[in-house]
Amino acid sequence: MKPELVALVAAIVSGTLTLLGVWVSTLMANRRERIAFMRTLGRERVDTLRSTFEHGLVVLERHVRNVGMISSSDVADMQHAKARLALCDSPAVSQQFETTARALDEWAAAARQGTPWPGPNGVVAFVSGYREAEHNEYEGQLWLEFSEQRGWLLQIMRA
Repeated sequence: MKPELVALVAAIVSGTLTLLGVWVSTLMANRRERIAFMRTLGRERVDTLRSTFEHGLVVLERHVRNVGMISSSDVADMQHAKARLALCDSPAVSQQFETTARALDEWAAAARQGTPWPGPNGVVAFVSGYREAEHNEYEGQLWLEFSEQRGWLLQIMRA
């Protein structure tokens, strides 16, 4: 064999193997980057869902603490939470949040009826005695209904 032919074959084989090595390393690097990107995207999605769920629960807890006495900012927060939950991929969470919010509103209305209310000239009126036990029992039932709905909401959010 001629030395020029051997040199030419060696150059072709060497070049082909080099290109093959570069191609394989590029493929592997691209695969690694795609996997890392998908992992990051998944983490961001979970963090966004967690943030949305936490915001919804905070809005409900604030509503409980204020016994349903809401300001315009509370209404805006409630609607913001409802909108964010409606946009998430889980319609069950959005629907359960609505059900829980309705149960909370029913309880809050009953709870406010049993609290003192201001009368004329700043006098605070206490209404007690007449059907108080029935009202307290009804309010307790509404609280249990709200607690049950909130428990279902938490269970759906954790799933």
